[in-house]
Amino acid sequence: MNDTFGSRTPCLDLRHDDFYSVSRGGDCTGPSRPATSHYDYVFTFLNAFHSDFRLVHLAKEPLTGVTNVPLRLGSRYISCPNGEYHQGHRGWLVFGGGAPPNAEIWCN
Repeated sequence: MNDTFGSRTPCLDLRHDDFYSVSRGGDCTGPSRPATSHYDYVFTFLNAFHSDFRLVHLAKEPLTGVTNVPLRLGSRYISCPNGEYHQGHRGWLVFGGGAPPNAEIWCN
């Protein structure tokens, strides 16, 4: 996230399964962004630079299972190393496993 957003605050929109950013110190919620579906991820990605996660353009959404949703950054999906269900190959950063707040984010 730091490589993409720099000093801006990373946020997650669970209605659209998409990461976005606001100005540093800004609030991820607002009149058009209900607090129940928008979360601040600044502490999660505080010092993450040059990671093995990659942004990938795909013609269609990758298959990640019936209870998992692949997360995006804009129109690009987030590919992560050693996906649990991909026999050592790259997988996808997903959100799922239940409804918030019990859902999690992990590499599928």
